[in-house]
Parts: sequence; structure tokens; C-alpha cells
Amino acid sequence: MTRIPVLPHLPPDEIARRYRTRADAAEKTRWQVLWLVTRPDRPMSAGRAAVAVGLTPSWGRTLLERWNADGPDGLADGRRGNGRPRS
Repeated sequence: MTRIPVLPHLPPDEIARRYRTRADAAEKTRWQVLWLVTRPDRPMSAGRAAVAVGLTPSWGRTLLERWNADGPDGLADGRRGNGRPRS
């Protein structure tokens, strides 16, 4: 499988800062996957980064595709504000 390219919407330092400062656990995990993929010293594939944080490889690839399409907004929790109560 070929590695999905990463569009440089933000520099790696800003991605690391956002990962470290997120209060919402789910959003923090998504930023952590992106941080692992964009680390300049030892970048991981999206699938491997997802597994490292307890997600499936396919979800890691989905996160990276959302990042490439929508930038930082692609990592937001899409369930919020959809008009349904939390289950």
C-alpha cells in the first residue's frame, strides 16, 4: 500500500502544539495521529500512527484524507452540532 501524502496546512510545530493543548480526548487523539505522521524526525504512516494510539489503520487513513481535504477543520468532531442528543 502506498503512503498517503500529507498536505502542509500547518507546520509540524503547530500540529504538535495543538495536539498537546486539546481538552477533548477524541480530538486530541486525532491530532496525535497527525502529529505522528508529520514529525520531521521519525514520521509514521497514517495506519501505523493510528494503531500506536489505539485506532484502526483504516481510521488513520481516513483522518489523513480528511486533513488533506479540509485542513484543521477535518479533525474536528463531526458529531457536534448535528442536532442529535448525545447517546
